[in-house]
Amino acid sequence: MFVGARNERLTRFGATHIVRRAAAKAVATRPALSDKPISPHIFRHSLAMTLLRVWIC
Repeated sequence: MFVGARNERLTRFGATHIVRRAAAKAVATRPALSDKPISPHIFRHSLAMTLLRVWIC
């Protein structure tokens, strides 16, 4: 589904690199992000908690 730099499957390290690079760009417009941990796991956890909140209500 996702490919890396060498047209092979995207590894977890590649995904982490992409997320961190995007977070570094976002800090320019949202300085508060510089103090927060940002990783693919954080996105996964946030989605899981949102789905849980929707499912319970």
